[in-house]
Amino acid sequence: MLCATTNHRSCAEVKAITDVAIEKRRELEQQAQRLRAMETALAAQIKEVKSMFPSMRKKAKDTFDDLEQWVKKRRQEVNTLIQAEEDATRTSLAELEKWRAALALNTASVEKLVQSASGGALLGMVNSLTSRLNDLESQTGTTRKIETADLTFNLQKLDQLKADIASLGQITKPTTTPTTLQQPTQPAPATSTATTATTRRTADKPRWAALAKVLRVGDRVKLAWDDVDLTGTVTAIPSRLAVTQGWDPAGRVDVKWDGGGEYCYCMGYKGQYELDLL
Repeated sequence: MLCATTNHRSCAEVKAITDVAIEKRRELEQQAQRLRAMETALAAQIKEVKSMFPSMRKKAKDTFDDLEQWVKKRRQEVNTLIQAEEDATRTSLAELEKWRAALALNTASVEKLVQSASGGALLGMVNSLTSRLNDLESQTGTTRKIETADLTFNLQKLDQLKADIASLGQITKPTTTPTTLQQPTQPAPATSTATTATTRRTADKPRWAALAKVLRVGDRVKLAWDDVDLTGTVTAIPSRLAVTQGWDPAGRVDVKWDGGGEYCYCMGYKGQYELDLL
C-alpha cells in the first residue's frame, strides 16, 4: 500500500492478489485437464495392451484347434479313400487268386500229360490242349490286371503346407515405439500411380498396403517371413490358384518361386500381407 500511494501511483502492473489468484487458478485447472486427458489416454493404452495377449492366446488356440480338427477330418477322409481303394484291390486280388489257381491246375495237367501220355494219345489231344492254353495265356495277359496297382499318395503340396504352418501366428511389431503421447496426424495425401511407379525401384520400396496397391504381374518378390527365404515372380493378380482351391481370390496373388512351385499369397486379404518387393 505504501508503494501504491507514494512512488508508483500510476503503475499499471499493480494487480490485486485475488485477481491474480483467479488467473493462476484457471491456468492450473487447464493444465490439470490436459494432464487428466493424457492420464486417460495412457490408461486406455495400458488396458488395450493388457487385453492384447489374452486375445492373441485365444485367437491362436481357436486357430490351431480349427487346424487340428481340419487335419483330423482330412485324415479320416484320406483313410476312407485308401480303404475303399484297398477293398477294391482285394476284390481284384481274390479274382486273380482264382485265375492263378486255374492256371496252375491246367499247367500241372498239361505237364503231367506231356510226361505220361503215349505218343498217339498226345497227338490226339494236342490241338485242343494248345487252343485251351492259348486262350488261358491271352486272357491272363490282357484282362487279368489290377487296375489300382499304380496308385500313389500325393504329397506335392506338403512342403508348402509346412511353410504355411510355420508362418502361422507370426507376431509383427511396429518399427518404432512412441515415447510420448501425440495428437493423431492427418494421413499423407495419396500419390498418383505414375509417381509411385517411378519410386518402385529406389531404396524406399513400397511395403505392405502400399505395395499391394502397385504390385503387378512380373514383379520380383520374396516371402516376408523371418524363417523362410524364398524369392520368385508374381504370375497373377488376383490369384487364379485361389479359385481352384475355392478361396476368395481378392487380396491374394500368385507367385512362382525360383526353386520351383507356384502358390497364392495374401496381399491385403483380411489385412494380411505376406510379400515384400525385391
